[in-house]
Order: sequence, then C-alpha cells, then structure tokens
Amino acid sequence: EAARQLSAAIVAAREVVACEVVAAVRALRLKGVVVGGRLGTAIDELAPSLDAEMADRDLGPDLRAVITQLDGLSRYVTLVEEV
Repeated sequence: EAARQLSAAIVAAREVVACEVVAAVRALRLKGVVVGGRLGTAIDELAPSLDAEMADRDLGPDLRAVITQLDGLSRYVTLVEEV
C-alpha cells in the first residue's frame, strides 16, 4: 500500500512541478525577461513545446509537454552539496 501511495504522490508532485514551470515561463515571457545560465538553457529547451500565446486558455497541453520533459530537465539541477 505504501508503494502505491508513493507512486501516486510522485505523479502528483510531477504535476505540481509542471504547473510551477509553466507559470514561471509564462511570467518571464510576459515581463520580457531573458534568463541565462542553466535555467535559461532549460527554458530554451522547453520553449518550443510551450504555446507562446499569453491569452487565457487551457494550459493542459503545456502541462503535459513539461511533464514529458521533466526527466530530461533534471540535468540542469545542481544539488546543494555540489555548490
């Protein structure tokens, strides 16, 4: 049972992270902010799969696109011990 609950929690956590990424990218686009470094590279990698339209709309396709790319984006994350 614990393993099933953990599996469900991981799926939910990935969805929350995707929501945060989509919101952050949309906010950066709205403000016209260009980010450098590894974060900028990660955003550049995501950008083609995210709709550039800023109007109010269903963000489901953007969220699904980010979820499918989360594992690949992990290479841009630095562990605290590495800093």
